[in-house]
Amino acid sequence: MFKTAFLLSLTLLFAQIIMGFMNLPGRNLLIIVILPLTLTYIIMALKEIYHSNRINMFEKIMWTISLIVLNYIAGLMYLLFARKRILREYKILFNGTKTFA
Repeated sequence: MFKTAFLLSLTLLFAQIIMGFMNLPGRNLLIIVILPLTLTYIIMALKEIYHSNRINMFEKIMWTISLIVLNYIAGLMYLLFARKRILREYKILFNGTKTFA
């Protein structure tokens, strides 16, 4: 769900930027969709981070600040580099019954 919400939010953000360059109507309405998706993936990422025992509190605080301040950049970095390491314990703990998209 995190991956889906993040990629959909990022895609719609790029669509809004392109619509802004082309002065198309309705570009401001995309905010209504982008904002909840952005909040969804930030909350889901923070939930995954704070439930993990694989990282220390300093790294958890770093991810929290990064996701709030630099949400798309930090979201991409989390998705590409940190998520597998942080969630590895869930796959071991639940023996593959709990999956994260």
